[in-house]
Amino acid sequence: MPELILPTLPLALIELWLTPLWLLSLGVATGLVVALVLLGLLWIVNRKGAEQVTTAIRESVLMPALYLGGAMAAFAVFGAAQMP
Repeated sequence: MPELILPTLPLALIELWLTPLWLLSLGVATGLVVALVLLGLLWIVNRKGAEQVTTAIRESVLMPALYLGGAMAAFAVFGAAQMP
């Protein structure tokens, strides 16, 4: 009598499908760190220019993108313990 093969659940392979998302989040986190360093250097060199950049970020579509990037960076930090 042949064995009954049950399909695997997608959640059973959570590490398999979370790894690419974690790698993408790691890249976003790296980009945010680089952007913060550049903003810090701009703040040291030209404070008025740095204030204009932060105002432009707050008043445009970049703020929700920054929130999404922050959430992805948090996922990269907190998910690091679970990744291979």
